[in-house]
Amino acid sequence: MNNTYTAWALFTGPELPTPLWKNSRWITGQWNGIEELKTDIDARIDRLIESFKKCRKQISGSGGSLTNYFVVPEFYFHCTYGPYPMIEIEDGQLPYEYICSSLEGRIKTISQEFAPQESWIICAGSVLTCNIPDVKEFLGSEGVKNRLEKLNQEISKLSKKLGYKTANDFKTSPTYIKALSYPSKFDMVKSGALPVGEPEAAIDALMVEFRSDPLCTVRNRGILFSASFSGQDGTSVKSWQYEKQNESTVDLTMGKLVSINGACELEHGNMITEWMANYPSISIINGDKNTGNAPLAARITVINKQEIGVEICLDHRLERLRRTVGMTKENGAAEDNPPLNLQLIPSGGMQILEESVAAGASGAIFNSDGCDPVLDQYNDKGTPIIIGSGSVKQIACGVYAISAQTMVKIPGQETRPEHDYYCHSQLCFRYGADELDGYNNALGNNNKKGQTYDPANQNNPSLDVYFPPEMTNLEYKDNHSLFAAGLGALHIYRVKER
Repeated sequence: MNNTYTAWALFTGPELPTPLWKNSRWITGQWNGIEELKTDIDARIDRLIESFKKCRKQISGSGGSLTNYFVVPEFYFHCTYGPYPMIEIEDGQLPYEYICSSLEGRIKTISQEFAPQESWIICAGSVLTCNIPDVKEFLGSEGVKNRLEKLNQEISKLSKKLGYKTANDFKTSPTYIKALSYPSKFDMVKSGALPVGEPEAAIDALMVEFRSDPLCTVRNRGILFSASFSGQDGTSVKSWQYEKQNESTVDLTMGKLVSINGACELEHGNMITEWMANYPSISIINGDKNTGNAPLAARITVINKQEIGVEICLDHRLERLRRTVGMTKENGAAEDNPPLNLQLIPSGGMQILEESVAAGASGAIFNSDGCDPVLDQYNDKGTPIIIGSGSVKQIACGVYAISAQTMVKIPGQETRPEHDYYCHSQLCFRYGADELDGYNNALGNNNKKGQTYDPANQNNPSLDVYFPPEMTNLEYKDNHSLFAAGLGALHIYRVKER
């Protein structure tokens, strides 16, 4: 079936994300948002609904019984602290519950206008929350103060080594450099990125220690909605929730770099940081099927019996959905994990990777990213395949996809590429009739890969019927307080007219 796919490509990361050193996995930056939390959440809900309405209006008239997809990047819902604190927003609801119920109510209202056979799947990115009710009190605690003091001892040494005297000295990268978001310490030392005994190694060692003993817990959850016209019964809206399994080292920030008397120091910047928090443990040893007993799992059966997998950012890099391919109750799983019709990747610094494709035969894979360009290889040596904003159809990271990218320059900083903001989308399809084998942990990246093109002709008819995406820039009032680079663009993928 030739469906329409729309990514809301907007930068959802912190303002001026800055690696502490070249290819560092530790990133400083300041989260944007509105100080009053309910106002912040309501404004983000309003912007999401407005963008969805604009998308729906733009693709109206597609006709037939197509399913339309609208996907928002990771980190869409965050606040000035990073994660929302554990406080009541309204009627006893905490931030995540309030966002879920409010969005569902707004989508139900819109669905009353649906045409016959109109159907939508809406993936609302992710929501950052934490288990701290009073963030200001927490940031003043002795545990936070002690960790910050230890880090700044090493930051001072790093500044002297690099010859940096101001915070702006750290923002001097001449080109885009991919941060190493999740390498092991051994790999970094082996590659020469962390020479033993240098301040970089000391900072890395402190972070390994701090992250293994978190002072608070952060969660990264999202919501998937199914909305459709159902004839005499009117419209039907249902929702499912999912949770990210693996925390990237850039999911939060290290805080804010400041200049003090000719030296650089780190401040928490009134944010929950990487050196304070960690994610809860989530196991997929019994499969990843979203059920009443596992309401936050990644594999979801929606009302039209589609099997949809939702894989937030690093979960894709670490092959979360690929690892559960073929798991069945017969073999001991809690539930069957059937082939996916659609693999969704809402992300904040990820693209589709060949070894992580988990869709079934002829299934679709769709990525909506809020932080990075699309690279020719997904590592520190990768370079963007699109310069600035635009789209291209080619093989990258082993995947034959249509890729679209929006890049925003900061006014007054046009000559400083380290201040450019990226977001992107990608669409691809499985090629051939073969289903993937069950995953063998011992083989890792050498498991059978989900082929996305004919190796002889380097094409895929399922993808080649799609136009280059329509890229529509969005602009609303009062948006720059919510996101560092405005509201980005809609990337709309639809089939060519016959």
